[in-house]
Amino acid sequence: MANVKSLAAIATTVVLSIASTILPAQAEVRVLDFEADASGNALSGGTQVHNQWADWGLSITGKNYKTGHNNAPLLLYDTSQSGADNDLRTGATWGTSNQGNALIIQEYNNGSYNLHTPDDEAKGGHIWFDFDQTVGFKQFSLLDIDDNFGTKSGTQVRVIGKDADNNTILNINVDNLIKRFANTYSDPDHSKSQGKSLTHAYKNGLDEYVDVTITQVGNKRDDNSMFQFDFEETELQRVQFRYSDVSGAISGLQWDDLSSEEPPQLPEPSVTIGLTMMGFIGARKLLQGRLQ
Repeated sequence: MANVKSLAAIATTVVLSIASTILPAQAEVRVLDFEADASGNALSGGTQVHNQWADWGLSITGKNYKTGHNNAPLLLYDTSQSGADNDLRTGATWGTSNQGNALIIQEYNNGSYNLHTPDDEAKGGHIWFDFDQTVGFKQFSLLDIDDNFGTKSGTQVRVIGKDADNNTILNINVDNLIKRFANTYSDPDHSKSQGKSLTHAYKNGLDEYVDVTITQVGNKRDDNSMFQFDFEETELQRVQFRYSDVSGAISGLQWDDLSSEEPPQLPEPSVTIGLTMMGFIGARKLLQGRLQ
């Protein structure tokens, strides 16, 4: 009787082990680099952002703090080309791969938004990324983080994440993190801190701490700088990038599309029977080996 119980227990373990390798569910990883819309159609610099990623369940809107206009124009800036804002350039000169398009709040100047000449707003603003459903947000990268090394008072750049109940579950003080990084890697030759990282925890609105890792991607700071920010997957539905009296650009975001994560499907009866038989055969051989 004891042998029968042992056989059944071992068989169950074998079946569960095999089934677990058959039934895993994976969320789809979304990478938004502003090079193409949700359908894969290429986007060019100067494109005004509207609903290009609606099929991903994402809408993007912005506010210009100089004008106070909600739904202010958001444009794509081609960082591979010379233009009205060369401190957004990327490429080998700045120690980065060519980042292509980056998202900016379009400048308002001389009574116009000058939509044919992409340039980021010096007075800042904010950009909202609104998702139809909860996503697992885990990474973003920023370009041209200037004026963030103590030259201005207060927080110029902050990233805030909200869940479906409007709780603040992500609250990253980018200026503070940049200053911590600069104090840690203080060599005036900034190329020496290229690829270096630093991690610091920030408290969210639920009194939880979220570890955020900043990495210097290029060989520059201030103008033409590029930093990447990584953190444990955070489930949220809205993300705001807030620029207070400062310019800058967003070069990319990454999240897990949790809506694509289908629940595991139980095997067909024939598969279940087959797995069970495999489990009993394997368990019997194992038990026979023990008894010899």
